[in-house]
Amino acid sequence: MWIADGASPEGGNSGQPLDWYAALTWAASVRVADYADWELPSEEDLRDLKRMPVRQQEKLFPHTVQGVHWSRMPSQDVNQALAVDVTTGRVTREDKTQRFHVRLVRQPQLP
Repeated sequence: MWIADGASPEGGNSGQPLDWYAALTWAASVRVADYADWELPSEEDLRDLKRMPVRQQEKLFPHTVQGVHWSRMPSQDVNQALAVDVTTGRVTREDKTQRFHVRLVRQPQLP
């Protein structure tokens, strides 16, 4: 489940980029729809946005900033994490101190 509006303070930090550490801290502080288990998406979640037709993406996920977004996945290098360009679908390892866009998801809860 995604927070739909990427321009909202909860869904996309009002469009403001964050470094990876700040993004994790921000995600842990968000409370929306009585849920407190929001997190950064996986790289696959973010690549799914690229696979979606633009019109459908804008309808389902309005105000998603095009460009590089942090994923929740650290890389093998402790100073880097995986980031995804939602415009191209390209996954890269980036220094955790760089500032990129963020979106939040929560994982499905099994009964």
